Amino acid sequence: MKQPRAIILAGHGLNCERETAFALTQAGAHTEIHHINDLGQDVNALSDAHILAIPGGFSFGDHLGAGKAFASALNARLDDGISALVERGGMVLGICNGAQILLKTTLFAEAGVTLAPNAGGSYLCQWETLRVTGGASPWLTGLHDRFDCPIAHGEGRFAFAPGGLESLKAAGGDVLRYAGTAPNGATDDLAGVATHGGRVLAMMPHPERALLSHHHPDFHRQAVLARREGRDLPAFGPTLKLFENAVTAL
Repeated sequence: MKQPRAIILAGHGLNCERETAFALTQAGAHTEIHHINDLGQDVNALSDAHILAIPGGFSFGDHLGAGKAFASALNARLDDGISALVERGGMVLGICNGAQILLKTTLFAEAGVTLAPNAGGSYLCQWETLRVTGGASPWLTGLHDRFDCPIAHGEGRFAFAPGGLESLKAAGGDVLRYAGTAPNGATDDLAGVATHGGRVLAMMPHPERALLSHHHPDFHRQAVLARREGRDLPAFGPTLKLFENAVTAL
């Protein structure tokens, strides 16, 4: 197919749109950053889009709860367009605040899942090891079973209504977990959940912040070891595969 068109949302406190666009560009997509207000005025804005990404940030300052106000704007202005994108086989990704937003849209309306404040009551900003688990998601196909990725959130604990976790597992939506105990107390150590056959992924860690090998906190030690062994480190880390999957899955 032709080069996939990826739209990355911006505005009202989202602040990772450039990093997310860079990641999708490196993966082979034609990327466009659009303010939600501009998209909301065009009923055909998503008609030929293949990928929609909602990046991290602090939309509306999280004053009404993380992602709630931005999700309301999406549901009011772009719900039909987003639903149509998914129905025709498109891919949707929400990262951190984007995941908080995505879980409050109609795409997760029947999932019985939400994001609650971290169990420790504090903001977490650190690297974690993740593992691909549960059902299959096209976003995670071929990704290392375990890979490192940073988190940066105060409200990232996955929580479920009665029966919600069981339903998620039955549908194969429990796709990403922390390798150890979830630092934020998330139910079942979940770091990411998916719906619509795995094509809609909401994840709290930031894969765009782990895109390049030198982003990793252990890079300098690994670079020294590589020089001693006469080999080169790859320019990109394993999370590039996540964005490449969005391009090749279409």
